[in-house]
Amino acid sequence: MRSRGAGRWTGISWGESCPDRPLRLLTHCNTGRLATAAVGTALGVILELARRGRVADVLVNETRPLLQGARLTMWELREAGVPCRLQVDSAAATAMAQGLVDCVLVGADRIAGNGDFANKVGTYAVALAAAAHDVPMIVVAPESTWDTSLPDGRGIVVEQREPAEVLAVAGVATAPAGSAVHNPGFDVTPAHLVTALVSQRRTVRPGRPDPGSGAMADRIAAALATFPDYPKPGVSFRDLAGVYAEPGLLEDAAQHVVDLLGTGFDRVVAIESRGFVLGAVLAAKARVPLTLARKAGKLPGAVHRARYTLEYGDDALELQQNTVTPGERVVCVDDVLATGGTLGAAAELVDAAGGTVTGMVVLLALDGLDGRQRLERHRLLTLCEVPA
Repeated sequence: MRSRGAGRWTGISWGESCPDRPLRLLTHCNTGRLATAAVGTALGVILELARRGRVADVLVNETRPLLQGARLTMWELREAGVPCRLQVDSAAATAMAQGLVDCVLVGADRIAGNGDFANKVGTYAVALAAAAHDVPMIVVAPESTWDTSLPDGRGIVVEQREPAEVLAVAGVATAPAGSAVHNPGFDVTPAHLVTALVSQRRTVRPGRPDPGSGAMADRIAAALATFPDYPKPGVSFRDLAGVYAEPGLLEDAAQHVVDLLGTGFDRVVAIESRGFVLGAVLAAKARVPLTLARKAGKLPGAVHRARYTLEYGDDALELQQNTVTPGERVVCVDDVLATGGTLGAAAELVDAAGGTVTGMVVLLALDGLDGRQRLERHRLLTLCEVPA
């Protein structure tokens, strides 16, 4: 069943998935050169992050009953000089609850067409804990691991291993003689628990909800009005006044964002002017502080300033100094995404203040104006998308 290989693991957007600082990682089983070849898969990513100075700590699950994490992964990390700590498998959820894990990195032995994947037993429990604590779960595996003949994980046959593996440790019996044993070698984790599946050629995000589809998008689209040739010929202005006027819609939109982002942010920065509307409701729903980013000349005192280009002109955005605390995780909110200039400027202001942008939210995205591409290093939630 083991089907891992070496390669250059690309496509992980660390700015989107994890905070911009040395990371606290958790891994399960062994995915290094001892299990594969060259630098390995998930462990290869950890080693590369460490080389770049991006690893603060790695929690290594011991991986019962054969202790691949304890015997192999710990050895490889220590050999490479990567800071690491061994923990019992059952400590993973507690570590996440205590805020000790920024990201989970694991390998896979087989991946079904829908993204369900098999890995060493215990991975499913780690994925459930990660989902419960809003911790990204990233699977790194070669293209050869994908089995598109299987529509989902129900077709993956899980091996039952010898009872002796769990009846004794190092030859010492740990259970009454004759005890019945359930000893699956692997388990299957559903795709909806996965943040990203990364191969040497692509990144697939099966578990990420699509905020631009479904009932919320339909409600926003139904409330829109379009004004052609405004504010100048050739520009179609999408008016959100109907969205603001519909009772309960903004509150539901804010709750939708909270459901997607969980507790992954400490502050909302809302952008002038109509970003203030959703931003204020979102901050109230999430019970976090609200900071306003305003056009140049409208804020007193010392400010950070960032210039940007609109689809029909230039402008500048300002943020009062000392309104974002260094290290805070910030969500930037605006009403419409076109070219991405305004949100890009907001991200610059947050960076200048020492914060970290962990998400961007817009009510409406205009397709075809390259805004999404401009902001690709950030996690972007678009509640409704329409053609430009």
